[in-house]
Formats: sequence, structure tokens, C-alpha cells
Amino acid sequence: MEDLQIKKVNEVYYATTMEYEITYKGNDYTLRKFEDSKGGETLIFKDGDWQDLYEDSHGEIENELYEMIWDGALD
Repeated sequence: MEDLQIKKVNEVYYATTMEYEITYKGNDYTLRKFEDSKGGETLIFKDGDWQDLYEDSHGEIENELYEMIWDGALD
């Protein structure tokens, strides 16, 4: 590949979603962490639907789950 010259490589956009099925303190949870170039969000599957999960949105256990996701404890 002598004729190939790469001048520049840039990440233009990225997006990823990780889904976690965990048991924590005796309860089962399904969580999603979505990240893209602009930021991220966390979801929890509760009462048959995906709900936003953020600090102080659902309770003490959910706060711990939120922190574990963003601290990388589940990766």
C-alpha cells in the first residue's frame, strides 16, 4: 500500500448502549447506560417500562445503581 497516505483521522460521532441484568441486595434489576458524543443517560426497567434513572429519581438503592453504572463498577 505504498500509494496510501492517511492525512487525518477524527472521531466524528459515537454511540453505545450497554444493558445490564443484575441482582443487587436480593433484587433483580435491568439497567441501560446510553452514551454518545454529546453525553449519556441511564434507564431502569421498572413497572413494565423503561424509565430515566438519575440521581435522586427513584430512591436510595437506585441512587447506588446509578453511581455504580457511571463509576464503571458494572463493566
